[in-house]
Amino acid sequence: MRLERLIEELGWAENAELRDVLATEWELSQKSLPGDGLPFLLPESVADACRVLSLPDDARQAMLAVAERTGSDSRLRALAWHFHHCAIRSDTYRWWENLITRWPSVDALTDALGCDGRTFYLLILISGLPGMQAIYETRGIPGKVFDETLGQLRDALADLHTSDNVWGLASPDRVRWYRFTVRGQLFRVGWLKYAFGLFRFKVRVFRHQSSRAVLAVSEGGVSYLPNGQANGPGRMNTAGAWTSELTVNDDGVTGHPVLPTGCALRRVVHLPAAEWQQMLAWDDPALYIHLPGGGPLAPDLCRQSFEQAMDFFPRYFPDRPYKCFCCDSWLLNSRMQELLSPTSNIVRFQREVYLLPQGTRDMQLMRMVFGSVPEDPDKAPRNTTLQRALLDRLAAGQHDDARAGACFLFPEDFDWGQQVYLRQKLPSAELDKIGQDQMHTRDPNMNDTGP
Repeated sequence: MRLERLIEELGWAENAELRDVLATEWELSQKSLPGDGLPFLLPESVADACRVLSLPDDARQAMLAVAERTGSDSRLRALAWHFHHCAIRSDTYRWWENLITRWPSVDALTDALGCDGRTFYLLILISGLPGMQAIYETRGIPGKVFDETLGQLRDALADLHTSDNVWGLASPDRVRWYRFTVRGQLFRVGWLKYAFGLFRFKVRVFRHQSSRAVLAVSEGGVSYLPNGQANGPGRMNTAGAWTSELTVNDDGVTGHPVLPTGCALRRVVHLPAAEWQQMLAWDDPALYIHLPGGGPLAPDLCRQSFEQAMDFFPRYFPDRPYKCFCCDSWLLNSRMQELLSPTSNIVRFQREVYLLPQGTRDMQLMRMVFGSVPEDPDKAPRNTTLQRALLDRLAAGQHDDARAGACFLFPEDFDWGQQVYLRQKLPSAELDKIGQDQMHTRDPNMNDTGP
């Protein structure tokens, strides 16, 4: 079906942005559109998905109704196949541009369907379950991992049904997130989740060949604030920003070091090629850590999960080696090291990894903790230590400027509880000065004797 006709008939002709989003891979998806119905809309497919997700009969009935409505309308059938192609089948769809989050809203789909658009998006997502099952069966991955990996999706479906009496996904953004699960790219191993990906942080990481110390160096052309944090959209004060430089030649690397505390230094250092080996750079294979919501980052649970992951992935994915664990999350905002106790689980997690300055937005913690920046701090909830600390800063006229925000950890450096990167000794007098700078950038509440 021609995209222009579909957009016109569904009443979306005035939405130029949506037209551009849907145009991405539209012709490619329509070339593979089955002529005899979509397999994932068949009653037996819906029933199998409900069984796998442990959904009740009323969920199955709701999904069957939307599946029948979609399958009987050539426009909706073409749209459903396109979304299935983009989210589940395609390896070229530019998901990192957040295209899926710009798909039609659930309200727009509801108007087009004549029934709930949230259920439509759930049908798109579960179209990936057969492929997920095949990956687990082919690689011999235990059923326990399969069930635990789907646990968050099951909980989200139950929560939406409890709040809105609807079986579905709250928004297309949930398709974007859970697609990694049903494509067999994200796994819950113990307490944490891990996803295959590429290292996409603007640093190069080097290891000293004799001391084994690790040091990150900024890529060139990166804008930093005077305090060594990443500059970018959402920063409230960018005065004094500076731009990094990097020189790489046969003699070695000259650039701005990034300390394990997540702070870039304005002065440059030289790492001789005879002494330092590059270990990590842009686009290297990595395992992304997904930190759990609604539960503690308890040190023992994190340690056990990393230990299990270092056995799980080489065992079941020997063809997919990775160089490091990495993560970007608001939970890695190192401002929390000034707001929380050194014994806080979040602080203790941050101290076990090599933090990196990432383009997080100021007031990020306020928005994550309260949902938005409180207009009246006196009326905002003060139920947790973090809430009270943030509100005290706000009342004192101090804005919440984000720091760090990302991290990496080499499996060979794993020694949970020992703060390996913070305690390492850097070789040479020049680099030893960096170590002293590192101490000066650390929170005075942090001790050197362990958590």
